[in-house]
Amino acid sequence: MVDFEVKPNGEIDDRVRVVFKGFETRIFENYSVKMAVLQQPAVFSVRLGGLEEPVELFKRYPPGTPFQLAIGPCLAFTGDTDNHGSSGDGNGTSVTLGGRDLLAKLLDAEFEYDISFVNVSYAELVAGVMDVAAGGLEDTDIVASNDANVRIRAGQGVIKKPGLPPKPIGPGGGPAPAGSPIGDTVEQGAFEGVRAGVFISGTASTYTVHAKMGEKCLDFLRRHLDKGGLMLWTGADGSVVISAPNILQPPTYQFIRQRGQLRNAVNVLGHDFKNDTTKRASKVVVYARRPGKKDGRGKLRGEFVDEEMVALGITRTRAFHDVNVQDEAQAVKYARAKLAEINRSSWHLTYKLQGHTAPTLDGKRAVITPDTVASIRDDELGINGLFYVEAVEYSCPPTETKVTFMRLADCFFEKDPTIVEQVAKVKSGRSRKRRRKK
Repeated sequence: MVDFEVKPNGEIDDRVRVVFKGFETRIFENYSVKMAVLQQPAVFSVRLGGLEEPVELFKRYPPGTPFQLAIGPCLAFTGDTDNHGSSGDGNGTSVTLGGRDLLAKLLDAEFEYDISFVNVSYAELVAGVMDVAAGGLEDTDIVASNDANVRIRAGQGVIKKPGLPPKPIGPGGGPAPAGSPIGDTVEQGAFEGVRAGVFISGTASTYTVHAKMGEKCLDFLRRHLDKGGLMLWTGADGSVVISAPNILQPPTYQFIRQRGQLRNAVNVLGHDFKNDTTKRASKVVVYARRPGKKDGRGKLRGEFVDEEMVALGITRTRAFHDVNVQDEAQAVKYARAKLAEINRSSWHLTYKLQGHTAPTLDGKRAVITPDTVASIRDDELGINGLFYVEAVEYSCPPTETKVTFMRLADCFFEKDPTIVEQVAKVKSGRSRKRRRKK
């Protein structure tokens, strides 16, 4: 739990603070900070007034300066500065500083030569790329859960406990229709027996993942992690997280927009909502080649149906081919994942809020942070249910937060159940390497 300072006017002091080089803290009144789950890395940009000469600030904070960025007292992310600039006129000069979290190293890095990874788990693949392609990440810790980071980033009022939402969530955010697989927590776990953690089929002796010279390291990892329902982001302390969005958690925040309410409980300043079916599909089909010589090279096929589109009377099929699918169960899993990906780009809800904190369901307040679940009751839009907080943008002046939500039904990332064991094995191996270096 973290206690926020209170300004003389009674407002919570949740301004952005940046600690440079581990010891010099600056509080900023002009900034933009973006954090998300689906888009990496996290970025910040701040503007300083004309109290110091630009040349002095450029010398003090050159590109590559390590920093830690906090929202009020809550650590948000760790990284390095990578740009600075200046602008001004006869009324004064201002300096801008910008930086990104440590995944920027993987985003910018390219493979210098062709390289192959043989019979590796997802965690081993990430560690291997970090070791050979991105300078400065060889000793970075790898973790398999983002729950601890959420507690650090949100601060006061957040109590994270494993569990399920109180009701299955349907396509509009409310309870799922009877018999609908969308949001059904029983069906959600149906693929837990699919072990995609090691890139190897039941009949093949080896399975090789190839990276090409000039290929972006982060793009390469994303392409293969998608098959395990996994993604990369960074922890508040700069660790690399290999996990998936946690929708099976109790809601943290409460956002209310009721008709006739004189003052919104969470100070909603504005919204942006879109539900566009033009690019959506009623069914996704995935085709692949059956591996192995014994049974020949027949076709694999898996499909998943969007019950919401069927109920609307819209018939539209999307087909994909994937060479890495190993069996029918994995093809069905990938079809559902592709359907969720399509729907994420078609359904959009954002709120603009005053300040950087929001009420929690236990009556306290916490910094609004990604990878959490919020309870929303919006009478104007007819939305009532639980939604996933995917992205947050903090800005000032004025002190506002833009929150991007996703429907829980569109957050299908069936995480490889072996990822915890994979990460533990990789951490043990990296620890042994560090000890040998010493």
